[in-house]
Amino acid sequence: MDMPSAKAGGFFNTMATLNYPFVYRAFELAAGNITDSLEVNLKKGSDLVGKMEFHIRKAGIDDAESIAKVHIGSWRTTYKGIVADDILDKLNVQSRTERWESILGNQSEDYRIFVAENQFKQVIGFLDGGMNREKAYDYDAEMYAFYLVEHVQKQGIGREMVKSLAEELQSMGFKSMIVWVLKDNPAKVFYEKLGGVYVDTKYLEGLQLDEVAYGWKDVGTLTKKTTR
Repeated sequence: MDMPSAKAGGFFNTMATLNYPFVYRAFELAAGNITDSLEVNLKKGSDLVGKMEFHIRKAGIDDAESIAKVHIGSWRTTYKGIVADDILDKLNVQSRTERWESILGNQSEDYRIFVAENQFKQVIGFLDGGMNREKAYDYDAEMYAFYLVEHVQKQGIGREMVKSLAEELQSMGFKSMIVWVLKDNPAKVFYEKLGGVYVDTKYLEGLQLDEVAYGWKDVGTLTKKTTR
């Protein structure tokens, strides 16, 4: 979701050599989409209409491939027409799976990651966060990435995922939270609806795009009971 200072043309090389989550910024944050071309056999149709069942849990290393597929699918659909095609075309499920295996196998004490699964035990979204990496902003925690499969959006799943992360961050002693998202990403409205307040805008040279930050001074406001 955030790179300290991505160089043009070297974005994914930078991601490959640095330790997550200190690599990318929340321009990756999005309620993203996924495509069948990624061979994620998500069951669609009447079984999922109007009665989506889901479960949110902490992720483990066995979730690496599923997370990678949701991750890449989200980038290729959510950021189509926003991020340069040559960057999107270079995304690779195998390499991203290996990266997530490394992340999930070496989690720090101040890092948490959750996945949401449907009634068929298929991962339909993921979200992670931890200590804020930007000390210039008066928020002690940060949401790093958030993606949710398109056909299960607007059913309250995203809100429950954010609630799960907020509760975990609060239990870890964090008081506030910030999130970064591409300015052109329509999913930023989701954070506004959750009460996120505009904090700042930055320019990402590597992507040649602006990202905006939203913040919550009291992360506890995100732990309140939600309705589906």
